[in-house]
Amino acid sequence: MLLSSCSTIGKYLPSDFDNVEYGKLVELNVVADMPQNDWCKKSTISQMNYRAKYLHTYAQHRLNDNITEIYKGLHGLTEELVNKEEPSQAYCRIKRTNIHDITSNILGAFGDRK
Repeated sequence: MLLSSCSTIGKYLPSDFDNVEYGKLVELNVVADMPQNDWCKKSTISQMNYRAKYLHTYAQHRLNDNITEIYKGLHGLTEELVNKEEPSQAYCRIKRTNIHDITSNILGAFGDRK
């Protein structure tokens, strides 16, 4: 019973700072905000999707449900962008701006972990 309650409490405690996770999050943040003549450039969107999937998979194996859910949602946004057939420049710009804003917020929150 004691082990069960420790694992329940543990999921609400912040994780320690993780430089691997933080580095990938910074990469996603930068790629999402890179100025483009073509906001829908397939190679850039693929890079974003790869990093979001990496973060989601990485978090799943660190056993932190809260962080995993955050990255699952972020990966969902990049998947929508990848799977959209013939998206407009406005759609891609808005989606990438949203991804950049979300990752900026996450960076601010996670950067305070020790």
